[in-house]
Amino acid sequence: MPEDASAMGARYLESWDRALTSTASAGGGIAHHHGAGRLRRDYLRHDLGENGLALLRKLKQAIDPQGLLNPGNLLPPEAPDEST
Repeated sequence: MPEDASAMGARYLESWDRALTSTASAGGGIAHHHGAGRLRRDYLRHDLGENGLALLRKLKQAIDPQGLLNPGNLLPPEAPDEST
């Protein structure tokens, strides 16, 4: 019996997470030639490090202080200790 779409989607995302985590652990980059994108944005920390991510947040804030341009697509959500 074929899997339902929900189970297939969950399996796909689990596989995606394992692949990107393994790539980052081996020192590989996760960004695509067009950038990180929505699917990879949560893994940017692996490529940029904490300082790079903080710099990117500052640049985004300077360019788009109201958060109107592509909200939620460039940066992963802030960790609880990042916003202080």
